Amino acid sequence: DLTAFYGMADLPLLPSVRLVGGLRVEHWRLTVFKAGREVDSVPLYRRPWDYLWSGNLTWSLSDQMNLRFAGFRSVTRPDPRELVFDRYVPVGTECDLVGDSALKQSNILNGDARWEFYPRPGEIFAVSGFYKKFTNPLVEVIQENANACTQFTANGKSATNYGVELEARRALDFLPGFLRDLSIGVNATILNSEVELDPVRFGGSQGLALQGQSPLVLNGSLGYSNESSRTSVTLFYNYFDTRIARYGGAQPSRPETRPANVLEKGRYSLDLKLQQGFGPLRMSLAGTN
Repeated sequence: DLTAFYGMADLPLLPSVRLVGGLRVEHWRLTVFKAGREVDSVPLYRRPWDYLWSGNLTWSLSDQMNLRFAGFRSVTRPDPRELVFDRYVPVGTECDLVGDSALKQSNILNGDARWEFYPRPGEIFAVSGFYKKFTNPLVEVIQENANACTQFTANGKSATNYGVELEARRALDFLPGFLRDLSIGVNATILNSEVELDPVRFGGSQGLALQGQSPLVLNGSLGYSNESSRTSVTLFYNYFDTRIARYGGAQPSRPETRPANVLEKGRYSLDLKLQQGFGPLRMSLAGTN
């Protein structure tokens, strides 16, 4: 069960400066049997209270330009299955899944700053910087044994995540003919991350990137929209660089046996979406690679 309530304040500090802040209180209640529902099984109880504050300061430099500063606290909680020492045989993955009742939730401190400029409606140019600090980050681990391998969720000691995001969206209405109905959008994120893991459990893990974090993510779009014909066509491009999918975990008595990390190779995707209006109806067709 999760019960939550919050309070928020919107404060105009100056004619061009606005502060929005608040506090969200969450009470998470979990009861799960650690070893099955036998009579002598001892339930695991979790009853934490979390106080999640947030603040967003907006400084309007002009009618078209803003500076934004934000900070907030968030949490990531383990799933009930990840807290139970049972073995699951998944479909389509390489290792059995096992839980750990000692898992802790991850606490995250977030901060970011953003400059944004809106030349016209639907257009934007923005530069953002962000930083995240994780305590007890939840990570996925693969551990090998004599006959098979096991996948489980573990707590790291800490992790950081920081980077820069660039965003631009522009209408091409200065072009001749039907080209004036085109628009283009680009988004790029350059990211650096690092996680600190238990040296006994993970062996030589210094300098590892945080699981699931690509050092480069690119998104692009090319759109065509004509109001008179009610036709809309958009082409989407996405690319993410190679990232760690799961960490290799060593046997506690033999840290030198830590297997290699499992990587998800970088790749791109290309998607197309078409929409056409017919009277009161709108038909759409989407394709992906």
